[in-house]
Amino acid sequence: MTAPAGSLRRLAADVLEAVDAGMHSNRALADHLELHPTCPPRDRGLVTHLVYGVLRHRIRLDAHIDAAAHRPHKLGPRIRRLLRIGAFELLELGHPPHAAIAEAAAAARTLRGGTGLGRLVGGILASIAEHGPMVDASLDGGPLLDRLERRYSVPRWWAGRWVRSLAPDTALARAAAIGRPPPVEICVGPAVSVETVARELAAGRPGATVRPIEGVPRGLALHGAGDVFYAPRATAGDVWVQSGPSQRVVEILAPAPGERVLDLCAGRGTKTRDLAARLGGRGRLVAADLDDRRLGALEDLADQGLVQAPDGGLAVLCHDATTPLPEDLREAFDAVLVDAPCTGLGEAARHPEVRYRRRYEDLAACAARQRAILTQAASAVADGGRLVYAVCSNEPEEGPGVMDAFLRERPDFVATARAAMTPEDGWSAGFFAARLVRAR
Repeated sequence: MTAPAGSLRRLAADVLEAVDAGMHSNRALADHLELHPTCPPRDRGLVTHLVYGVLRHRIRLDAHIDAAAHRPHKLGPRIRRLLRIGAFELLELGHPPHAAIAEAAAAARTLRGGTGLGRLVGGILASIAEHGPMVDASLDGGPLLDRLERRYSVPRWWAGRWVRSLAPDTALARAAAIGRPPPVEICVGPAVSVETVARELAAGRPGATVRPIEGVPRGLALHGAGDVFYAPRATAGDVWVQSGPSQRVVEILAPAPGERVLDLCAGRGTKTRDLAARLGGRGRLVAADLDDRRLGALEDLADQGLVQAPDGGLAVLCHDATTPLPEDLREAFDAVLVDAPCTGLGEAARHPEVRYRRRYEDLAACAARQRAILTQAASAVADGGRLVYAVCSNEPEEGPGVMDAFLRERPDFVATARAAMTPEDGWSAGFFAARLVRAR
């Protein structure tokens, strides 16, 4: 059944309005799509693509809108959202101009102002369709700072840091990388081979691209595979969604069967699940997080048998990682994982709204919290044990800065590995990770 003209663009605009009001994009999408249970998968996919595309390219799209509109400052937020959607379809998706313009104009006519708004939106988008290449050429021709901001939608404060710290080609490559949709990435559990899962996914999803993730032995990256959350292997617990950098962090910790392992900032337990699989049913595993609702999701997975509890048990603990650990957890672990709360700027491709919500001042606040967490995490490491510190950010204050400050205070720890995973090097997110070993 064909959706009414403009309805999918209006739905995408409603999601974008929720994001502008402070919701996370994935949550806003899920909530709005849940209101339309009969919406076909193809239409749901288009709405998702439009929402994330607009968020990744918003500053550039606004530059095109402002160049095409006679009085851009008079455009209200609802009309601007519809214009961004139409401009994205024209500039990035290559949709036929007549179709993209007609859909956006139809969505505008459902708003207060009706026919007049439809004509306004249609006229501006027609101008973008005609003059878009010329405007892009002007955005590409300016100084590097302006190019990063206006052509690649990197907020100016963040772009300025790249100009000062990265080679121009690297800065442009990073900007282009976070403007592309990242793949869906999965971790394959030990009960089945990676090759078997890859063959099954490729056979069951014609047109999908399935490839291994370099440096992540049990990881697969999927393009065009649709929703794998309810695939048979996923519901059986053989695979789960987990980004390649997240899997690499667990690889660096290298938990072994029989060890005692602490996941101090467990969140919803994605890495905890990976850790449990690597323990192979032997050892002890404790997952801690400040948000007991997130831990509840992990407990649900364990109750369903989707997380293998080691012989020493899987314990879930609601705990503020900036405060001292309970006495029985001091110096009690062979391996401790700290995937610390951070700015999340490394996730700008998968969660593009983060680039507009973060400010320079957030770096210092996050680094202070991260130092406190790392200090408490160190108290859990047994003699000869190891500690992995990780953040989904490539900002030096949150990665090397925190780790180096810690090492100056704790000479009993030695760094044995460091990894900087960056979007321009093919990773789906920017991460920093370091492995520290405590002297015996």
